[in-house]
Amino acid sequence: MTSTTVKVGSKLAFEFDKLNETNYHTWKYDMQAALMKLGVWLVVTAEAKDVPVDKKTPEWKDWATGNQAAAGAIYASVESSITPLIRTHLNSASSMWKTLETTYSADSAMNRFL
Repeated sequence: MTSTTVKVGSKLAFEFDKLNETNYHTWKYDMQAALMKLGVWLVVTAEAKDVPVDKKTPEWKDWATGNQAAAGAIYASVESSITPLIRTHLNSASSMWKTLETTYSADSAMNRFL
């Protein structure tokens, strides 16, 4: 099993196993904590109505920077067998998170018996 290392500056912030087909229920908490430490969790949980629409504003630039950081961190923290599932969502950390949640949460048929 491979692990994800999340650094803030030059300091190690978190190290945890990458998401695979069986560890979503622990990975989601590790990943949330890492995104919170990076200061981008609110970007992941934002609703579409909360995203600034005017790309010329500092608010949009801040959101875009946070979205890129969150999406990159999420993508880097999943096994290569899972990346095709989220590859089309690279422009939206929120969509990536929701796709993984829908696919691997306890309510999904695939994970009811895990």
